[in-house]
Amino acid sequence: MIKNLFNSLVILFSLSFVFSTQLSINNVDVSSGTLEIHMQNDEAVGGFQFDLSNISITGASGGSAASSGFMISTSSTTVLGFSLTGGTIPSGNGPLVEVAFSGSPEEICFGTVVLSDPTGNAIDADLGDCWTSVVDVEGCMDPEADNYNPDATIDDDSCEYSTDGFNVTLDNTGESHLIIFQNSITGLDAGDQVGVFDSNGVLYTVDPGQDVEYGEVLAGAGTWADAQLEISAIMSIDLSDFNGPILNGAVDGNAVVVKVYDASEGVVLDADPTFTNGGEFGDLFTVVSQLDIDDGVDPVYGCTDSDACNYESDATDDDGSCEYPEENFDCD
Repeated sequence: MIKNLFNSLVILFSLSFVFSTQLSINNVDVSSGTLEIHMQNDEAVGGFQFDLSNISITGASGGSAASSGFMISTSSTTVLGFSLTGGTIPSGNGPLVEVAFSGSPEEICFGTVVLSDPTGNAIDADLGDCWTSVVDVEGCMDPEADNYNPDATIDDDSCEYSTDGFNVTLDNTGESHLIIFQNSITGLDAGDQVGVFDSNGVLYTVDPGQDVEYGEVLAGAGTWADAQLEISAIMSIDLSDFNGPILNGAVDGNAVVVKVYDASEGVVLDADPTFTNGGEFGDLFTVVSQLDIDDGVDPVYGCTDSDACNYESDATDDDGSCEYPEENFDCD
């Protein structure tokens, strides 16, 4: 009875104790052409072989393999280690071998890996991730800047920010309202910007229980290019009924307000849009066929045709009063 119980405990212990061996690529120095293969092993290793990709191996030495008396040989892709005297690498945690290589790899990975125990049986190994080089890229790292570079790893102080025109700063909520400015619109020059505003939108996203601030928000903007312009305005979403936040943006039912940035003059002008469809945020979509742009200058009425006898150079709006010479007569 006691013997059977002892045998059962031995079997249970044997089943629960699992050897673990891990290999990883460490301390890669491309400039000197060296790297370390690190091994953590719970059982003795009688031999090893591994391939490495994207480099040309020129030699291998050192580590626990050398200190255990292993013979180490290499080819351009493979490192092989074994003992002529039956020696083993004891369990441990540290560098297995240092590998010398040539090339300028962006990535080094394990290929085929073979490990064996002292009796020649295969040992399963967990392989670490590929090594990848981190190539420093200089550029602007501020996502709020006009020239933000998402690939930059070193900020080179080159960030540029808009000091004029329209710059939408709202966080995207995933909900939008489409506004189409048709190419029938006159009074815009290529390069002018069109801004879509809500005079009483949600200024900032707030968490549950926080007070909502309302005011004028720039919900969308685009640059005129003498062609139809489509702007997707950011819409606010109210999730307070589900104990969620209220997201920034234009509010359903509020009027679509349009302003124009005159690029040549560097000024923002109010504009009175002619809607042929929609006109409120939350409509299916909005179509603008014309913009009456207020340049802040009172109109001067008169004859604006320079070929007319009564042409007025200061006139900005033709009042239909132009007079022309009759046959056989000039203006005088």
